[in-house]
Amino acid sequence: MLRKSREILYLTPISTVKLRMKKHMLQEECDYPENNALYLMLLSGDLVTYGDEGRTKQRHIATHQIYKGVLDHSGDNEEEWYVYDISGLLREYAKEYATDSPNNLLCTTTELRDCHYRKQENNAYYHIQAINLPFPNIEFYYLTLDQKNDKEASHEF
Repeated sequence: MLRKSREILYLTPISTVKLRMKKHMLQEECDYPENNALYLMLLSGDLVTYGDEGRTKQRHIATHQIYKGVLDHSGDNEEEWYVYDISGLLREYAKEYATDSPNNLLCTTTELRDCHYRKQENNAYYHIQAINLPFPNIEFYYLTLDQKNDKEASHEF
């Protein structure tokens, strides 16, 4: 992500992490919102080289889609907002996260992601401008007791 400043979160296995998304986002660039989903890409802070382009990027950990029907039934929703708890999802991949550089959770919808890649495929200028995925993201470290050398520090968790 290219930014002037960054905010990095420090998460633990007992952290509660809820995503908020405006409900209308499932209708953007989408003829059939019921088929659309909140699209989450979980990336490690570890870097790897992918594909024939030889581009170095963050290692992919998981992609997770939460469809409209599930979002509609979330008990935490507000009038104009979907509110979805991803704490368990983040815990599931705890052993995959980098410990020495920030990890990344990118959020979009399935249709907006597809629209981004269609533009990139059809327009070299757009491809150059979109060096990184233009989606909201959370950079984080995931801290567990297994990663602590100082046993006396366990009170922090």
